[in-house]
Amino acid sequence: MTTRNTSSLTQLQQAILDFVEAQGAVTADAVREGLKRDHPLKDSSVRTLLRRLEARGLVSHVVEGKTFVYRAE
Repeated sequence: MTTRNTSSLTQLQQAILDFVEAQGAVTADAVREGLKRDHPLKDSSVRTLLRRLEARGLVSHVVEGKTFVYRAE
């Protein structure tokens, strides 16, 4: 696995990144469902956080049908 600087991530961003890394390939809905016990979030919040992680180069997505599927980089 590539070493990267994630020290500037918020606790929630880190939780999302850890979840994506553990699952391999996930949708925003899967992230929301997977984190809802500790972090109850709206779908739009999860999508925003995933976009921010993608802008930092920590996750990427592919489009499958109409669904974005995210993977850790």
